[in-house]
Amino acid sequence: MELTVVNPVGIFGPVIGNIYPASYEGVIKAIMEGTVRESPAFTFGAVDVRDVADIHIKAMLHPEANGQRFLATAEGAVSFYDIAQLIKNERPEKAGKIAEMQATSEEFYIKISNQKAKDVLNWQPRSKEEAILSSADCFTNV
Repeated sequence: MELTVVNPVGIFGPVIGNIYPASYEGVIKAIMEGTVRESPAFTFGAVDVRDVADIHIKAMLHPEANGQRFLATAEGAVSFYDIAQLIKNERPEKAGKIAEMQATSEEFYIKISNQKAKDVLNWQPRSKEEAILSSADCFTNV
């Protein structure tokens, strides 16, 4: 038996039930309620919860995954500012309380890659935008 490690980044996507992940409480909800008033000077990866489940199944079933580590992330990094702008542009009816933020400087964008998971496991994650908007769609307190 071999060990395979899947390292997910910030997990977004649809919420089932009333147990909310940290990415929902600390990012989506905080932005949409207007409690986050500035974009911190950092960025992070985002991945849809459905894609996290998918990569785990692929890693369990694929022999080439044995002994490997995979980063579960959609393409590119995202900032709090990016998330706020995305929700404002794509879900304006839910954006009424979102604070005006200054854009995050390019120097803070991390470089992350999911290429290994794509190549070895034929993993095709959703976009970070779809994952984030799926989380925002679960927010009802606007």
